[in-house]
Amino acid sequence: MNPIPILVALAAGLILGAVGQGSAWSETLAAPAKLIGGLWLNGLKMTIVPLVVSLLITGIAKTAQASRVGRLAGISVTCFLVVLWSSSALSAFVTPWLADFVPMAAGSADALKTTLSESKPVGAVP
Repeated sequence: MNPIPILVALAAGLILGAVGQGSAWSETLAAPAKLIGGLWLNGLKMTIVPLVVSLLITGIAKTAQASRVGRLAGISVTCFLVVLWSSSALSAFVTPWLADFVPMAAGSADALKTTLSESKPVGAVP
């Protein structure tokens, strides 16, 4: 498909719309365009309703199918939670040990405490 006629029609429509804005002949020419545009939008609406209904039906069917494999999903979620909790507990015990193993310099700790305790006014939002 050649894009040149489409671009020419787009440019012509923009020019005619800008030139004839508010004139009587533009309203006369716009009436058929409004009719065709309304028909086009109604046609789109007609296709959307069956698509939404079919999406609902397939969603319900997939949910029913997923409930049959619920045991596998339950095992997967359980495995995920065990790994998550294990990593959280491990980090809760390892982080203090690492802090003792690699201590922060006293000056750095004081500077960090000072920085975190100070409240600085926020400037104007650009």
